[in-house]
Amino acid sequence: MKKYSLALLFIVLFQLQLFAATSGDYEYSLDGSGKATITKYTGAGGVVTIPNTLDTHPVTSIGNKVFFHYAPLTSITLSTNLTSIGDEAFSTCTNLTSITLPKNLTSIGDWVFESCTSLTNIALSQNLTSMGMGAFYSCNNLKNINLPENLTAIRTYTFYYCSSLTNVTLPKDLTLIESQSFSGCTSLKNIIFPSKLAAIGGQSFDNCTNLKNIIFPSSLTVIGASAFQYCTSLTSITLSTNLTSIQNSTFQHCTSLTNITLPPNITSIGNDSFSGCANLTTITLPENLTSIGDWTFSSCTSLTNIIFPANLTSIRNSTFYYCPLLTKLYFLGNAPSLGSNAFAELSPSAKVYIFSNNTTGWGTTFGGLPVVQLPDTLQLTCSWVQTNNESNLIVEWDSYSNRTYTILYSTNLVSGFQPLESGITFPQNSYTNQTDHSSIFYKLDIKFN
Repeated sequence: MKKYSLALLFIVLFQLQLFAATSGDYEYSLDGSGKATITKYTGAGGVVTIPNTLDTHPVTSIGNKVFFHYAPLTSITLSTNLTSIGDEAFSTCTNLTSITLPKNLTSIGDWVFESCTSLTNIALSQNLTSMGMGAFYSCNNLKNINLPENLTAIRTYTFYYCSSLTNVTLPKDLTLIESQSFSGCTSLKNIIFPSKLAAIGGQSFDNCTNLKNIIFPSSLTVIGASAFQYCTSLTSITLSTNLTSIQNSTFQHCTSLTNITLPPNITSIGNDSFSGCANLTTITLPENLTSIGDWTFSSCTSLTNIIFPANLTSIRNSTFYYCPLLTKLYFLGNAPSLGSNAFAELSPSAKVYIFSNNTTGWGTTFGGLPVVQLPDTLQLTCSWVQTNNESNLIVEWDSYSNRTYTILYSTNLVSGFQPLESGITFPQNSYTNQTDHSSIFYKLDIKFN
């Protein structure tokens, strides 16, 4: 049995030697169809052109680590027959300034161009369908890149800390951006997400300090934890209507963000999601929201008021800790469960306002704040007044402080309402219509200040 095993090992070694060869500056191996994979480079570097064939064998692949940490390499043109590049093939080639990739290239392995710190631009093959993780990790002088249309996923760490990257064009069929893909791309100002994108991984755009505006496609269902934290120039966000949750620290320390409207299907907001958003003045919470996590809006030092939806059941620990301008907290439903220090370090004049006829769980204070009961209904009346042979319609309502009113009209009861007068505040409680009154419906919109 032992003799048989030794004989088998000898045959395998003989076959491996049969398929390995050297030609010029290259060592290579052959696959069963006679195609060559370069396994080692022994040349002097500088400007290198990899031949299309080695000993008549087409060069279709560069193996793992062939040029790994090879400082003398400054420029390389690859074989036109090349279809794949192995893991770390050009990793840490710190003097590589130019690389020409062939159009037949379909696959790039993990960490292929990691820390190629002199590389400024690269044109990827439009036939590329697979690009491994960390492919351009810490290429801190890479400025522009167009990703091929057939690429459907951007892997973890692909452009991590490419701090000079200003523009990137994402392919139209992209469905996934994995975690930390663009983290630390401090020069990236704008990015357009394609219509098929379904998920963005955790910390994907963490510390992209020049990113200003984001519009998420309706196809997006997942944004990972800390995905946009420390995007300190981000001023505008339009979220996908198909999102159901905001995960932990998603927009933490986005200090230029001034307002945000959460989509209607959001049911939970994670810990620290908007903490440290120092210029956030307005946030609109969706009616399906049931829970808000720990420290979610802590240190939102410009937030002045907030309306909590009727379905809210839980506010966790320190959720609004140190929001010193927050004075008005309106609750539309029952009292939610409340963690410790949820409303600590708010404005001394902060109050909780409730509509109490159909709600439960309220006392004279809530989370250390006084509770003020507001009327549940608002009476709106219309009356005709005859003045100087003219007939005017007067719309009247119960007016209260801390609210702004807008009177609207339409000839259709359910749609098409247009404002007649806006910015109405207490004590004004009426509007006089001196125009045509035929078949007009009126609506009063109320905004809590």
